[in-house]
Amino acid sequence: MGNDPIGKRTEAIQLLLAGLMTGLVLGIIILDVVLPLDLAAGAFYVALVMISLLSPRFSFTLFVAAACAVLLVLDLIHAPPEEMLPMMIANRGLSLFAIWATVILAYLHKGAQQQIGLLQQLLPICAGCKKIRDDQGNWYPVEDYLKTTSSLKTSPTNCPECLKTWSPRAAGSAH
Repeated sequence: MGNDPIGKRTEAIQLLLAGLMTGLVLGIIILDVVLPLDLAAGAFYVALVMISLLSPRFSFTLFVAAACAVLLVLDLIHAPPEEMLPMMIANRGLSLFAIWATVILAYLHKGAQQQIGLLQQLLPICAGCKKIRDDQGNWYPVEDYLKTTSSLKTSPTNCPECLKTWSPRAAGSAH
């Protein structure tokens, strides 16, 4: 396992993603503090959540979303002028909504992708004649389908029930 190039590449990508996210968080915090309070800088945090979706781990996206939500709420601590507070609360509220809507939609999307993957593994087979349907809707006998779609080869043989049906003498001598 220590010599797995794909695993090493995945680790490198995850480290790069974590570094990118850390840099973006720091940049957004600086922008959020420097820019006027009436600008919805909290919306930049949604971009962080969207970038975190590149990670194969959904828990990373949840962590980024929670961290962004905490940073948005903590930003209310540095006291804005009294007349700007309602607008700042509205901006932060919309940003929180956008962050969590993004997370929920991403979660639903990943679930749908998993279901599609599962459905792609199903093989449509006729309950009566046992023919198999391909992606274009054509029906083939099992042997023909296996020959055209895989490197598997069939070997004609009989199960015990068919042996009794088709060759009763052979079935009697088999016992």
